[in-house]
Amino acid sequence: MSRTPSPPPDGAARSYENRLLLILFLAFGFVFFDRQALSFLAPFISDDFHLSNTQLGTLSGVLALTWALSGLLCGRLSDRL
Repeated sequence: MSRTPSPPPDGAARSYENRLLLILFLAFGFVFFDRQALSFLAPFISDDFHLSNTQLGTLSGVLALTWALSGLLCGRLSDRL
């Protein structure tokens, strides 16, 4: 059973796909920088709030766990809808 390849999309569909890809790329980039912000701001946060390295590590771990759990929950919600 061989499948015939689908024809390439026309110009309008290709333009839509490229715009959607650009939007998703930018959104993922902003989320990535947001996730990494704590690492870059750690020296300033530790000085302002008088946190030890252990407390900063725990804060980073809680942030990563929160991102992971929210990704699972939002992914499940998006699959249902």
